[in-house]
Amino acid sequence: MPRNSTLDVMLQLAGALLPVGFALMAFCYRESSRWIRLVALAWSVAAVAWCILGLLPLYMAHFTRSQRAVLAQLHTIFAGVALGLIIAALLSPEFWKVSRHYRGYRWLR
Repeated sequence: MPRNSTLDVMLQLAGALLPVGFALMAFCYRESSRWIRLVALAWSVAAVAWCILGLLPLYMAHFTRSQRAVLAQLHTIFAGVALGLIIAALLSPEFWKVSRHYRGYRWLR
């Protein structure tokens, strides 16, 4: 069954735009610590790189076997970095403090 490349491109582009929006949100929350804002920026860069590497299989006919292997490894590395940054942010108590503060759940404090 052939893959629908139009759907793949649309999903990859949506996956690239969401981290950019997340990075822009880091500039809105000036009161939060520098660590949280840097994690948000690093995650967005890693996620955009992962999305760009996800679009490259559409043009794999132009790459050699070794280039395809390197691109696949880089894709996995960027996915791991992005996942690690998300886990680091979620395990940080400061992330939850910032999240509660901006949601308005004052009764949880």
